[in-house]
Amino acid sequence: MAGQRSTRSRRRAATVPPRPRTMISPDVAAVPTMVAPGPAEPAVSTRSRRAAPAAPDYTQDYVIARRDLRRIALFSIVLFGLMLALYFSGALQRFV
Repeated sequence: MAGQRSTRSRRRAATVPPRPRTMISPDVAAVPTMVAPGPAEPAVSTRSRRAAPAAPDYTQDYVIARRDLRRIALFSIVLFGLMLALYFSGALQRFV
């Protein structure tokens, strides 16, 4: 058993391709051959910049809504008062 490979290592050796071996000759130095970057060009925007649209003015809408809410509140108070008056007057006793 000392010279035999296990099943797992044989499977792995069969599935993993061998890495290519690269040899560097002694006369070639391992020097990076990168070129220094030149001055950066300004980025050109393809989108045209537009001014942000002005926010809509809802002042008049709020005035109308406030007036409507006042009318609804007044109408509901009048109806509630009318219901209480009819209840305590005994006029609803005929319908019960």
